[in-house]
Amino acid sequence: VDAATARWTPELVLISAEDGKATPIVAAVSEKKMFVDLSPDGKKALLVATKVGKAGAKLESADEKPQLFEVNLADGTFRSVREGAAYAIYSPKGTKVLVGIAGDGGLQLEVYDAAFQKSTPVASDAAKSAGSGPDSADIYPGWANDNTVHYLRERAVYGMQGKNMQLVMVG
Repeated sequence: VDAATARWTPELVLISAEDGKATPIVAAVSEKKMFVDLSPDGKKALLVATKVGKAGAKLESADEKPQLFEVNLADGTFRSVREGAAYAIYSPKGTKVLVGIAGDGGLQLEVYDAAFQKSTPVASDAAKSAGSGPDSADIYPGWANDNTVHYLRERAVYGMQGKNMQLVMVG
């Protein structure tokens, strides 16, 4: 942790199942909550961070906003594919990516093709936590199958106090 900015400075590494050897892939700077997902074929990773650089690079901590990076695990190359992302996950077959963008009180959800050429808005009302306050648990939407996204949203019920959650499935 960078003491001056309270940001994390991790490295993404691959560990060989055969000999346990660790191979650094990329360096990153992130907030406390950092999201990583591995593609189903094991060739790429999605990484939400404020900055990404070559493995071993000393990256400066700054006040950049989180963005989504796609990392090629074979050679360590990377590219920024979406600014403002809070998290992202591959579909079960890896043909699509669900991206959550933090908004006022909730998440906006978009589904991208695997090349990040085309996006489709899915929802603007996804809940990002199960409660209110510092002890609330984060909620992450996901895939029911390769064509269906699931998420929770807040629902007000007359006469009830507190947060009520509703499961939503979008195909």
